[in-house]
Amino acid sequence: MNATNFSMTMNAINTLKIQPKEQILELGHGNGGHLSSLFATAKNISYYGIEISKIMNAEAIANSVPLKKECKIRFSLYDGENLPYPPNSMDKVFSVNTIYFWKKPKALLKEMYRILKKEGICVIGYVQKSCMQKLPFVNERFNLFSENDFKNLVKETPFIISELTNTKENVTSKSGDLVERIYTTATLIKK
Repeated sequence: MNATNFSMTMNAINTLKIQPKEQILELGHGNGGHLSSLFATAKNISYYGIEISKIMNAEAIANSVPLKKECKIRFSLYDGENLPYPPNSMDKVFSVNTIYFWKKPKALLKEMYRILKKEGICVIGYVQKSCMQKLPFVNERFNLFSENDFKNLVKETPFIISELTNTKENVTSKSGDLVERIYTTATLIKK
């Protein structure tokens, strides 16, 4: 999963334009295979990773052991709805390929808004609905988004969409086939 999503994750990280000493929150950190790349973007940043999967949380903790000597890393489990951080505590928030599983997308975006500092940036990466519908493992448990669906969702929150960037790439599917996918990197701003 990390290999398939690495380019999306790095696109999201680069879009954040992380600065030294910032507080960064990631929803759905997976196995943490991207963290060394994240920490290479700026010095003295603090990373908070939250995950609903106990397995992914445990893998990320194990994989980050070499980084913990020099980097500020904290992992937590959460319920997928409530972010366990005080208001205005994070400079940047990002999440890649998790929006499909959010139980209450509008409420979770409002939670991200709550914990972001003023002028804070939130980046959401997701594969376009038209591509996701073609995948054999996608079923009724997935909440899929077109660009218009996403825009309509964000309109129901205080966020302002700063930019939506679509990227086309070829990836290897779970069945080993090469497939083309289009993903969106959405940049949201707290004003």
